[in-house]
Parts: sequence; structure tokens; C-alpha cells
Amino acid sequence: MRPASLDAARVDGYLARLGSPQVTHDADGLAALQRAHLLAVPFHNLLLLANDGRDQPLAPLERVVDDAIAGIGGNCDRTTPPFTALLRSLGFDAWLSAATVSEPGDHFVCVVESGGVRYLCDVGNGHPYMRPWELDGATQEQCFFGWRFRFEPRGDAGPTLSRHLGGDDWKTVYVVDPTPRRYHEFEPIVRAHYSQVGFGPFLSGLRAVRILPDAIFTLRDREYVRHTRIGRCARPVFGREAFGALLIGRFGLPQGLVADALSVLERRRPDLVADTPRWLDLGRGRVEERATVEPPTHEEVPDVLVALATVGRRASVQRLLDTLAEEARASAYPGRVGVLIIDNHESALPPDDVPDGLAVHRVPISEVLPALERAATCGVLPRLHERLPVPIGAAREAQLAALRTHFAHPIPELPHPASRPTVVWMIDDDLAFEQLVENAGLGRHTHLLCRVARYWCTLPQRSVVLGTFTGDPPVPGLDSLGGQLDDLAAAVERLCADGPDHPWDPPTPPLPQTDAYYDLTEASQPRSPEPWPYAPEMAGRPAAEVARSLLGDLRRLLDGEQLTRPLVWDGEDAPSRASLRRGGNTLYLDLDALFRWPTPVLASSDGVLSRRADTLWAALAQAEDPDGVAEMTLPLHHGRSGQAGRDAKPVDCHELAVNAAAQVRGFVLARALSEGRDIASELPARESRVAGHRARLRQQIADLGVALAGLRAWGVPAVDAELADASKVLAALDHHAACSAPLPGRADEIRAFLDRLPGAVQAWRESW
Repeated sequence: MRPASLDAARVDGYLARLGSPQVTHDADGLAALQRAHLLAVPFHNLLLLANDGRDQPLAPLERVVDDAIAGIGGNCDRTTPPFTALLRSLGFDAWLSAATVSEPGDHFVCVVESGGVRYLCDVGNGHPYMRPWELDGATQEQCFFGWRFRFEPRGDAGPTLSRHLGGDDWKTVYVVDPTPRRYHEFEPIVRAHYSQVGFGPFLSGLRAVRILPDAIFTLRDREYVRHTRIGRCARPVFGREAFGALLIGRFGLPQGLVADALSVLERRRPDLVADTPRWLDLGRGRVEERATVEPPTHEEVPDVLVALATVGRRASVQRLLDTLAEEARASAYPGRVGVLIIDNHESALPPDDVPDGLAVHRVPISEVLPALERAATCGVLPRLHERLPVPIGAAREAQLAALRTHFAHPIPELPHPASRPTVVWMIDDDLAFEQLVENAGLGRHTHLLCRVARYWCTLPQRSVVLGTFTGDPPVPGLDSLGGQLDDLAAAVERLCADGPDHPWDPPTPPLPQTDAYYDLTEASQPRSPEPWPYAPEMAGRPAAEVARSLLGDLRRLLDGEQLTRPLVWDGEDAPSRASLRRGGNTLYLDLDALFRWPTPVLASSDGVLSRRADTLWAALAQAEDPDGVAEMTLPLHHGRSGQAGRDAKPVDCHELAVNAAAQVRGFVLARALSEGRDIASELPARESRVAGHRARLRQQIADLGVALAGLRAWGVPAVDAELADASKVLAALDHHAACSAPLPGRADEIRAFLDRLPGAVQAWRESW
């Protein structure tokens, strides 16, 4: 009655599929094989669905084994028989037996006798039984990421396996008959499963389970659930495309099998696969294009918890809160919206004016400093010695700590995943919930919260969405200054040539270029020699008026604002793509992803703390989960107004060199991690690149100064008065550029940090 042994090639291939575990003929060795099988061969009902109710005889065991070796998996008929055959081939005394779930003997199980003890092995029930059950022992229990089971070998009806439902409630999974059964004896049961609707749940719905060392993913009809150490996170799934992407990307199932099964299910259950609510259109395009679409109901969308850290930019935070409240009100978003703020500064500021309908809770950073110390112990952050404000990487860690505390001890006024599905939107405090659109200006041009809800239920394969930006580029101001200086010099030369009374006729903006905004980009496409226009909205106004506006606007360059080349949203949804641009606009659709990757910071021996921690986070995420993290069209407005001050006073030169070095070292860390670049050559090359850029900036600033001097020939007193202040601004910019060549770093320190990083990330992950 024992299944036949497998040939050597199949045994070797099977063990390779299982990760080549060490084989020992004892309880631990058997448990290791069972665990490896659960992790390597998925459970699902796609084969039954694809069969479309046709008569299906029992498949030859060799073919079932080959499918298991290929990782196709399936129900118990496609997982337990090959596993039993493998055990036999490895020298275990193993046989097939039957269990009763809903019909007599409708489930395959495996029984193994070893050392005088019989064990029940089950790798085909879609449950995480990570160890075999002792058939002759006492009552036993197992738990795995919230799943709890009890096995009673002496149950009233026979050996009984139950699952805990909460409280005192238990549900019988099945009752076992350990009598040996031949493989062909299961044929009637298999035929019934594949052809009779109602004989089990597998012809009328969708089931898939993937078990990982640190998570369980389940799909049951339209509900996709992730069970992790953070808890249970559930999301709905809408549309055939979403189902396909999830089953292929997250469950690792073959594309052809997924397509066949969904085609059958789409015909049999159009309500499950084909139907999508019309409100999803609100998350596309512009507001005015969706004016007639009804908003979603409360049950259809998640609550949204916005998290940010502020360093005292009160005006920016107020703008953020006001625009978020307006977004929720104007879109009639039915979910709760709350804001969790980490105050990353020492001084106590007056509270912000909280708009109606918005829940806001503030946490002093002193309350989460222990979490920063824990991260330092793990090796992903340096010890900061209560230095405030903490660097951006540490500020992200502080936000995570506050979120974890909230998840464990709910803040009543904020959204919480135990109450309703919740997404976390982590942003910087200089963003606003509006967009800059060409010819339409700054305002609310798309339904941002409905976009969030659409991504949540139509992109189940994505755990994290990296949002996009309008307005000022989210990079240091100097890094996007050079192109603007060229534009402004060209504008001044045009004004001088026209004369003070001539109507302003700005040039037509050139076609967008790959690196139109970022002077330090590595894009291969060269910058266009054509200038971007200054103040196209002032076309037709007297040149003297335009000149005064330009001269006054120069102060905005000190904050890193864009006078030309602002980022604008074109109203389109760009295809999703991999990206390292986490920036300050990150949407977590799966909450366990919050605690999956840190934002590392390197402390160099010269006192420089690396920046670009967000980019390093993105590099870690893309390396481990490339399909789970993607840049999507989720446009927020980034504004730098008031960030650096506009008094044109010189900034400490050493501080500027340190800041430049911090940027460079963070960039080198990220590129070494994401692209494998050689640090020994990349670091000096990047330092030289930045130093050269700063030298070019100084020349461009001088060129702009020469162009501005031409305005004096007009003899217009109001323009001459502005020119004096403009000279101070240019002097401050020149000082900034002159002092912003980075301090030279040490490649060996960066290399050593990267070498330690994998262990540090694992320790950090386990610390949560």
C-alpha cells in the first residue's frame, strides 16, 4: 500500500525545490521536510477551476511529482501524494491516508512511522502546519502568525484537527482515518472535486495560500490577507487584471494556469472577477473629468493615516493640514482621515489650527528616542546623543516607532487597523494635497484619497506606492539651480534687448527633457540649450514690471524654489515603474511593509551623517521585493517657501561642505547597494562631479550678475532699487556654491557600513 519510490533524478530535483534541506530520519528531520514543502509548493484551486467541471481522472503520480518539482502545487491531490512519495524515496516509512473535511475521506493526508511513533503530515490543506502531529501522543497545539490549531489524537470521532476562531470558539478542520490507502483509491474523490460543484468549495470560488518564513498570504474569493508578526492586514481585490497580477506576482503561480482559471471563473462568477465599482474612476485623471461619478461608500475604502515629522515649519504644516482637510471634504471621501505628527525639534510651538473633520495627534520626539537607540544598537542608525532635529533617516524611524505604539495602544481619535482597514501615508512636512498643473495653476486637480483607495484594491501585488511631486523638485536647492540660472540670464538679456516699455514676450518652453530639472542627474540625454520661460503668465506686461518681479523673485532661490522649470502634472497616469525616489511621499498599502526595511544612516569618522536614507530604503526594498514597490502617479505639491530664510545672509561654510558630503555619501551608498557600483571609484567620482557642478554654478551666477547689470541702462529707479537687493542674493548664492564642494570621504568606511548592513537590517526587523 506504500507509494512507489521515485527515481534519483526526481529525488534530487524535489530536494532542490525544497531548498536542499538536510535529511535526518527523526522527528526534527521530518518536520524540516514538511516545513520546506509548505514554503516551496503553494496551495490553490486553480487546477480545479481551469478544468471547468470536466471529468478528471486521477493524474499519474509521476506527473503530479513533476508538477510539485516545478512548484505548481494545487490542492491536496497535487501536494500530499508527491510529498509522501518523496518521503518513501528518502527512507521514511510513509503512506497515504484519508481525512474527512465535509465528505467521507475527501482529503489526502500522509502518515509516517518513525522510532515507534506515528506522525500525521499534511502539506495540502492550505494551513501552516509547520510540524507533523503525533498520532499516538497527547493533545497538541501549533501557532503560526495568528493561526492556531489543536490536534486531539483521541477525539470522539477519531483523531481530530481543529482551528481556533477566537475566544472559546474552535472549528473542526477534519477527522483522520490513519488506515493506509492506495493512491488509486482516491480517484472517486478526486473526480468529484474536479467535476461536482458543491463537493467542496473549489469550483465556485477562488483559493490560494502562500506560506513564507515570516508571513502567510491568503486569497479567498475577493479578500487578500497578509498574516505577519504585525498582525492581519486584509485588502479587497477588484478586476481580472488585479487578480492575475496578485496570483502571479505574490503567489508565484504560472501565468498560463492563472489565465485559464480566471477565464473560467469570469464566466462562472462574473460578480467576483469582472465587476468593478464605478467609483474607481475617481482615482484617475482630473477632478472635472469625474464630476458625475458617485463617491465610494464607507465599506469600500480604507481609512487613511498620514504620518510626518516636522522640524518647526509651522506654515508648511498648516498648509498640509488645510489642503488635506479640503481634499477629504471636496472629494466626499467616506473613510476616516487622521494625522500623526512627530515634533522633531526642541522648542514648543503653538498648536496648529486643526481644520474641521481632521483628527491630528502630536508626539514629541522625546517619546520615541528609545526606538532610535534600539535602531542604533541594531546598526542601522548612529547614536545621536539627543541631537535635535535628528536626520531624516532617524526621523523616519521615529515615525515608525510612533505608528507601532499606536497599533499596540490605539490613539482613539486616529484611524486604527483593528477597527477598519487602514493605509499609512508617510510624507514630508513641506508637501500639500494639491497639484501644480500647467495652464491651470496650483489647486486640487485630482481625487487623491480616491487614488489611494483605488491603488489599495486594484494593485494587491503592490505593498508600497512611491508618490510623485509637483512644484519644487524634492532635491537640495543647489542641485536644480543651474538650469534656472541659464533661464533667468536668458530672460534678462531678452528684457534688456526689448526695453522697459516693451510687452513681455517669453520664449516658448522647449519639449520636456529627461534632466530638465535636476542638474546633477546621470541621465544620458543632454540638457536642452533652449531656455525655459520666466513668468509666462506675465506675457504682455511691460518689461520693467517683469524685471522688478524677476529681481524680487531671486530671493526665492535661497529657499531652493523653482522660478523656472517647476514640476507640473500633465493630468495623465504614468505606468507604474520601479524607482529609488522614495522621497517624502510614500503610501503603505500593506502595513507590515512599514517594518520591513529601515532608513539607514552612516556616521563617518569626520562627523558627517549620510543623507539620502530614503533612497537607501528604496534600494533595500527593490532588491528584496521588486514587484512590491512601485512609483505611481500620486502627485503632491512640494514647496520650499521659507525653508532657508530670505535674508541673504551667508551660511556657515563648513556646514555647507558637511551637508554636501552627507548627500554624496548617501548617494554612493544607494548606488552601491542598488547597482553594485564600486565605492572606491564611485565616491571620488561623485565628489568631483558635485565640486565641478558647484564651480559651474559660480560661473552661471556671475553670468546672471552681468546680465542684470544691463538693466541699469534703462534708468528706471524702481528697477535700480531692486538691483541692490538682487546683488546681495547673488552674493549669498555664490557663497553657498563656493562652500558646497563636499568634504572628501573614506571609501573603506562606506564599504564597511554596507558589509554590516544585511545583518543590521535583519536585527532591526526582528526588533519590532
